[in-house]
Amino acid sequence: MSCFPFINNKGDYLVYIGSINQHKGVIEAISIAEKSKVKLKIGGKLHDEDRLFYEQEFVPRIKNNPWVDFLGEVDEKQRNQLVGKAKALLFPIKWDEPFGIVQIEALAVGTPVIAFNRGSVPEIIVDGQSGFIVENVQQAVSAVGKLSLVSPQFCRTQVEKRFDVCRVANRFANIYRQVIKNCSVK
Repeated sequence: MSCFPFINNKGDYLVYIGSINQHKGVIEAISIAEKSKVKLKIGGKLHDEDRLFYEQEFVPRIKNNPWVDFLGEVDEKQRNQLVGKAKALLFPIKWDEPFGIVQIEALAVGTPVIAFNRGSVPEIIVDGQSGFIVENVQQAVSAVGKLSLVSPQFCRTQVEKRFDVCRVANRFANIYRQVIKNCSVK
């Protein structure tokens, strides 16, 4: 956990970290920021296959938009500070992403997550305690207003309890032992 410094004092902005493409929900993140009237800082990587989306949908939404700061790609240290000082990480995912490690990274630095109810989100976020699981932009906007109910320390503790490297490795080892035991019985 030493790679993810805990930051208790939050700023007055939301953050989106991820690829700049239609599946990750960056446009929805912009809508959430605009409707909640809270600045959004975007750190994201652009892949060649997403250039058309970037030019036709993303750039028009951020150009002269007072609610958005696009920072481009950020390194690990910048990401930890950016996410750590944010009110919340927005994760309005539009596909069933199997894990979404950025959620764990946000919680590790003490930042709650507002995420669409897709893929692994319900396995990672404790709704109402480490963030909010929502169905759409309007519910996400409502969740922004409830962020004061989430304890940054609870976010960090959840990662330590549930996603610490040693704990995850032990869980996988136990699963493998069970599979081997079941296979040898046959």
